[in-house]
Amino acid sequence: MRIAMFQDTYWPKIDGVNTSVELFTKELRKRGHEVMIIAPKHPDADYSEIDLDDDTYLLPAIKAELVYPGTALGKFWQGMGRGVLADLFAKRRPDILHSHTEFTLGLWLASYWRTKLGPLGTRRVHTYHTLWTEYLFYLPIPEAVSQPLVRYLAPRVTRKRFDGVIAPTEKMKEALVSDWGITPEWAAIDVVPTGINVSAMQNGDGGRFRARYGIKDDENVILYLGRIGTEKNVELVIKTFAELRRRGETNVRFVVAGGGPEAYVDKLKKQAAEMGVGDIIWTGFVRGQDWLDTYAAADLCLFPSVTETQGLVVVEALAAGVPLVSVEAMGPASTMKGERGCLFADNDANAFATATQRLLRDEVLYERKKREALDIAKHSSIEQRTDELLATYERVLGLRTTTDRPALRRAV
Repeated sequence: MRIAMFQDTYWPKIDGVNTSVELFTKELRKRGHEVMIIAPKHPDADYSEIDLDDDTYLLPAIKAELVYPGTALGKFWQGMGRGVLADLFAKRRPDILHSHTEFTLGLWLASYWRTKLGPLGTRRVHTYHTLWTEYLFYLPIPEAVSQPLVRYLAPRVTRKRFDGVIAPTEKMKEALVSDWGITPEWAAIDVVPTGINVSAMQNGDGGRFRARYGIKDDENVILYLGRIGTEKNVELVIKTFAELRRRGETNVRFVVAGGGPEAYVDKLKKQAAEMGVGDIIWTGFVRGQDWLDTYAAADLCLFPSVTETQGLVVVEALAAGVPLVSVEAMGPASTMKGERGCLFADNDANAFATATQRLLRDEVLYERKKREALDIAKHSSIEQRTDELLATYERVLGLRTTTDRPALRRAV
């Protein structure tokens, strides 16, 4: 099968969409499928730092900080008509156009090529990764206007532009139906979470991380890992650290791993110092072995985001055998149903601190949550999720019916 992935976010901005496309692409190629990636080329990025493969096509882009910090939107018109994509698709027509975002490349450019290639048999699948009704505060448009506009446009664009729709979790599917109005008469929605390389998550060296940052063996490491942005609710993490310190928890080290808008990160560091936790270890963005080592060093992860449609960090932490304290929001609630691998807490520093202390002090509870974490992770492999993705592709191509679709396997 030949697949073209369209996305509006790409290196140097790393997020859940990038990670999802990268993981699925590697597994699909491993199975012999052809995958082409169409993404924006950020005007400020030095692409000599990464190894671009021959099937990644970057279109010139313009910075779009008003849409979202660090964002660059591709010049979609340069992928229309004659040009590199026209030549590419003339020689290697995709069976599937899979769009992952709702901007210039993920929506407009992919829609253009669906119109052009649809009569030849090409079909379009779209994944709704982001619950945009929770992010519209970034736009210079009053939410009283933008919220109803999204709910009006979403079902109509879905029916007109997409042959198949994917939600990363059951909770996201429910939101698309109830909040966005994408009911069955507008579109059928398949649930296909992003899988991870489960075995790789066991390869971290926690001792190396602890030695690097001067953390003693008997100190508990409480970790936040992920993007540092307003929508991620990271301020709750800082307040939780401060509350734990206020309660006399001294044999702990607090770690914040990840990157985000510089001004916001500086604001959080200043806030932390004012709250008495200026000794937080800020690693910056971590990748590769450093990323694995960070998880391996952690005794507990905090997950504060109330807007997450899936939360790959949740699945990564579970696969690393690290229990979580988490809000009971969309993605975490779907992944850790019944508090398996975690303790859910209200969106409040006191509640997060209490749940954290409970896990750290109750060894029997902690070990049970760790076993649950590893059990959930076994059912979240990229191999299984790719089976489910291919089933969606085959259905929209008419190669199988909905009744042929493999059922989602859940940990029991």
